[in-house]
Amino acid sequence: MQLKEDPMASSMNHSDDEDQTNFKARPLNKTILQKPSLLPEITKRKPTTFEEFHLSRTNDANLRTKNILEAYEKEINALRSFKARPVDAKIMEKPSFEPVKKQPSKEFQVPFALQTDKRARDRTTSPTKSE
Repeated sequence: MQLKEDPMASSMNHSDDEDQTNFKARPLNKTILQKPSLLPEITKRKPTTFEEFHLSRTNDANLRTKNILEAYEKEINALRSFKARPVDAKIMEKPSFEPVKKQPSKEFQVPFALQTDKRARDRTTSPTKSE
């Protein structure tokens, strides 16, 4: 009885020298190894400091009333600074506008009647088939 050779085992017997001869490297770009010159300088910021904040209902209410009062004052100042333009004389010379009364239409309107009412009347007046 003959033993068959395993193809995987035979591939492992190859020397590493043969594998290295099949590898071809591309030439190295020299600019990669140089220090980059176009990067911006980075300034370090100071670390943030913690400030304790106390929110209470009185502070919140005071803030709201303050904002409401400021908005009210701005609105009043805007109203006080309003100045009307003079009226154009041509507008005042035109006759006053009077709307024209619309005449009712003389079209004949069909009275509204559902077909169910008509069918119900027909059933009560027509003789039944059982007679």
